[in-house]
Amino acid sequence: MMKKLATIFLAAILLFSCKQEAEKKETSEENKKTNVLLIVADDLGEEVGCYGDPFAITPNMDKFASEGLQFTNAYVTQASCSPSRSSILTGLYPHQNGQVGLSHLGISMNKQYPSLFSILKGNGYRTGIIGKLHVEPYASFPYDYGMGGFDTNDVMLSKEQLTVNVINEDGKEVVEKEKFTRFHMPAVADSASAFIDRGKEKPFFLMLNFLDPHRPFKNRINGHPKKMLSAEDIEIPKYFSKDSDVSMEEVVGYYNGVTRFDEGLGYVLEMLDKKGIRDNTLIIVLGDHGAPLDRAKTTSYEAGLRIPMLVQFPDNKYSGMKNETFVSTLDILPTILDQLNINELPKDAQGISWLQLLDNKVKPRTYIAGEYTQHLPEHLFPQRTIREGDFKLIYNPMASFYKENFKAPKNTTKYDLVKRYKEYAAYETFELYDLSKDPHEFNNIAEDPVYQNQLASLTSILKDWQRGTDDPLLKESYQEEIKKEIKKYIDTNF
Repeated sequence: MMKKLATIFLAAILLFSCKQEAEKKETSEENKKTNVLLIVADDLGEEVGCYGDPFAITPNMDKFASEGLQFTNAYVTQASCSPSRSSILTGLYPHQNGQVGLSHLGISMNKQYPSLFSILKGNGYRTGIIGKLHVEPYASFPYDYGMGGFDTNDVMLSKEQLTVNVINEDGKEVVEKEKFTRFHMPAVADSASAFIDRGKEKPFFLMLNFLDPHRPFKNRINGHPKKMLSAEDIEIPKYFSKDSDVSMEEVVGYYNGVTRFDEGLGYVLEMLDKKGIRDNTLIIVLGDHGAPLDRAKTTSYEAGLRIPMLVQFPDNKYSGMKNETFVSTLDILPTILDQLNINELPKDAQGISWLQLLDNKVKPRTYIAGEYTQHLPEHLFPQRTIREGDFKLIYNPMASFYKENFKAPKNTTKYDLVKRYKEYAAYETFELYDLSKDPHEFNNIAEDPVYQNQLASLTSILKDWQRGTDDPLLKESYQEEIKKEIKKYIDTNF
């Protein structure tokens, strides 16, 4: 009897031991899973050293690019914050998911869609966001930890406000007491570090959003950037219109914001190195669209749609590569899922995995598509864009309607809106540009007889793309609804 009990007891010990070893192995395997860090600079265009900008001070981005993968033809879907971010997180164009304008002003996705947050959380990842989400409904983006954004849970690592010394656009130094976490570079890195240290038993997905170089421009905050540019150091961007009312002081403020973001990126990368987790982390660095300057943000021009896109894969895969094919922020979701071996790509997702692209398992895009619907609700001016090779088509279906209905009032306090509506009324229905000769899109050749074949070809591609993505702009009823909204805004404001 005693011998039998001993045997049972020994078997129980062995079973318990095996279970512990299995749990240890499972935990160990979990810890080996790739982490994901998505770093977004607010309103950062290609004003970066590694993209050829002669004035930008961006040593950390430049080094990151040289050590990783740099896409030299990267595009957002729409040059506006909420629509762009909705595409990053869902893999859908704004006209597909419904986030066609700014979320905090009442525009939302038309239903809950699978997102990077929901898919990764469902696969055992800790999810976090620092800075703004700026897409609705929030239920589509379940995060475990949110901090510092005007539309995310204000779970601060510290409740005290930061007192910061700020040099504003006019060069005057002031002291401001604000929660400047997204502007305060060491604090951003510390916040990311605190998230990473929580719940280390699971891999993490963190979307880290810097506010720079978004307006309001601030030349220096608590000593950042360390080297501050002045008007003597830079020139007005070549994509500005001749009658631009953007001041040199604003351009300087933008560039100093770019440098401040670059310094923030340096703090974050240094933090990852100290923790020893950089080699096991997929890191993607990008801007959410072009600069908040003339003919960039809220337009369909190249300066609005093109962004820096820098990637470092775990174990230095694709290190030191430059890729010139058309890529989109739509590709971020399928790339991350592919890297993590998660086979849950949403059926309507429009992007392609960069792993498949770089390993020649899929063909590169022959064209890139973009769009615009609105930024503020009253900025309603739908556009659809196709670029193939060096030729770029912009379709403005409401241009003639603005011409017919908008008459600039002589006396109004709504200067910015009048300026914008005058611009809408000045557009032609079709714009065609040869970017090899006209990279900043000043010479519309849509009516030039020499280029009618290119116009017809791009128009055909545009229609196929619209049909393939179920673009509501193809429906006459949708266009009539938009016309009613435009007329309402014109009558209400003027």
